[in-house]
Amino acid sequence: MKNFLFPLFAVLLWLINTVVSKAVANVIDPTAISFYRWLLPFLLLTPFMIKGIVKNRKVVRQYMAGNFLF
Repeated sequence: MKNFLFPLFAVLLWLINTVVSKAVANVIDPTAISFYRWLLPFLLLTPFMIKGIVKNRKVVRQYMAGNFLF
């Protein structure tokens, strides 16, 4: 049953994303829509990832050094 729910959940997220994007296309600027598409997952996933990031911050900084000049 679990193997069936994950793909279904992904399709439902894509469906919601498409419907919301088409509904607000004339109300919100497309760049703002893109910004909020990245902001929402960042905010939702941060509480789950922060422990691992803090624990492995040296490795994270090593990989991010070339991209963000840390």
